[in-house]
Amino acid sequence: MLKRLIYVLPVLVFLALAGVFLTGLDLDPRAVPSGRIDKPVPAFALRPIEGREQGLAAADLADGRPVLVNFFASWCVPCLAEHPLLMKMAREEGVRIVGINYKDRPEDA
Repeated sequence: MLKRLIYVLPVLVFLALAGVFLTGLDLDPRAVPSGRIDKPVPAFALRPIEGREQGLAAADLADGRPVLVNFFASWCVPCLAEHPLLMKMAREEGVRIVGINYKDRPEDA
């Protein structure tokens, strides 16, 4: 009985994993499920960067227009790589982008 289990168990594990992976192939990789879509912005208020007058609050984003909130840092290599694309989107396509600086020195923001 134990000898038979040694041969059957790997096959069962393989079939179970294959089932999980095959189920994953049906998922849309572009779909980003979120409970926040079509919901109002939660209340928040962020203080301004040192030397700036304006911070950011939920009321600034609540005019009904879509907005892309981008968290970035000057030391973040992927953030630096995406910056030209974000600027192009804002300039050419009119996408409203709000940047939130993360763990950075104020002079580098």
